[in-house]
Amino acid sequence: MKPLRHRPLALAVFCAALTLSSLLPSVHAANEKPPAKMTFQGFLTATDGTPLGNTAPETKVVQFKIYDASTGGTLLRTEEQTVTLDKGHFSVLLGEGTVSGTVPTLPAIFQSASASDRFLELVVDGSAMTPRIQFVASPYALLAGSANQLIDAAGNAVLIPTVGGLTVTGTLSATTGFSGNGSALTALNGANITAGTVADSKLATISTAGKVDVSAITGSLADSKLATISTAGKVANSATTATSANTANAIVARDASGNFTAGTVTAGNVTVGGKNVATGDSAFRIIAGIVNANGTLSQGTGFTCQKNNFNGYYSVTLTGVSATPIVTLSPVGGNQQFIAASASLQQATGGAFQVYTKLASTQTDMPFHFIAIVPR
Repeated sequence: MKPLRHRPLALAVFCAALTLSSLLPSVHAANEKPPAKMTFQGFLTATDGTPLGNTAPETKVVQFKIYDASTGGTLLRTEEQTVTLDKGHFSVLLGEGTVSGTVPTLPAIFQSASASDRFLELVVDGSAMTPRIQFVASPYALLAGSANQLIDAAGNAVLIPTVGGLTVTGTLSATTGFSGNGSALTALNGANITAGTVADSKLATISTAGKVDVSAITGSLADSKLATISTAGKVANSATTATSANTANAIVARDASGNFTAGTVTAGNVTVGGKNVATGDSAFRIIAGIVNANGTLSQGTGFTCQKNNFNGYYSVTLTGVSATPIVTLSPVGGNQQFIAASASLQQATGGAFQVYTKLASTQTDMPFHFIAIVPR
């Protein structure tokens, strides 16, 4: 036999089929993919140049082998078909024959890094036809190596390659998610996240002051999350005022000068002016003072005094007291004449008492000192 002669048209049809990736069933249900087959035509003659099947068609068993080199190399696929020759001509559909062993599909053979080197060898009656035939592309099939865009069924461009990138004009969906570090997603707007929950582990810690508006805090903060206020002036005086509206059992108020007023205060120990006041003494009130000879007050508070028309006669009224006081009196003076002076309690009732002062046996106006003890 003479070497196989082939037609360029067969190669063009073959190359158009290289983009398919379906399997190789001889009978299968219809789908959206083109058949994973390719047409091939050839011309075979006897050694004397006479075309095989010259007077009547005849059949031959032909093996179609695909290698990755023009000579030697690796055998990628073997397919065997019974071919009908008519005056030397034959036409087959590669992909319809019987394959030997586990071999790749036709589309898979042309999808590796060495896909540009694919050669077809025919074996007829045990003899290999030489040289092998290289698979080449038809002119427009070359465009498939650099696609301008991907068109949907309606003719719209949905994927458009750009320099170093890819533009998606429609909705991009993924059933198993997306991969990659996402570092180039610079235009991702958080406002577009309308559903789902972002895990705490995906949220950065906010450590910059002023980045959280307190109005955004709608819940309660645990005491452990609140810092101690140690800077003077950071708490207004008004904030230390407790009223019956916000304090269950006490009313305490602090004014701008730092003075406190309160309702009932119960304490096991009280210190006033550096002096300890024992709990047992708290049932009594002590009022002391000095009255001038004319009845005006010289020292002390919490009482009033009135000078009567008679010599040495004074009326003292304790402020805010209704109980009868226990009173101790003494004249006030530093010179010798007051040695014989005296002051006596004439009457005590309610919160008042009367005082008589005299020098020797004569009733005389003179200053006096008193101490009054009354129940609280």
